Amino acid sequence: MTIGTPTPNVPAAPDPMDDDHLADAGITTEEAHPRFSPRRLKLPPGTRTFLSNKKALFGFILFMIIMLAAIFAPLLTSADPLSTDYEP
Repeated sequence: MTIGTPTPNVPAAPDPMDDDHLADAGITTEEAHPRFSPRRLKLPPGTRTFLSNKKALFGFILFMIIMLAAIFAPLLTSADPLSTDYEP
């Protein structure tokens, strides 16, 4: 006998998600088979690859910090960049 061939002597195991078994337990099919999994966020493959690359993620976070500092620079300092108060 090879691996994976069914044997005639062994009965098939009952399906635990059969509608009759679910009805006996008072569970509907919608409750047993949710349409989405709330535990895992579905991401595109490119995004998942990017997030798994530690160097790319570090570079992206550093880039975003620099960009946010540039955008909010007027709020971070009180000096006026256009005023000239040089002493000749």
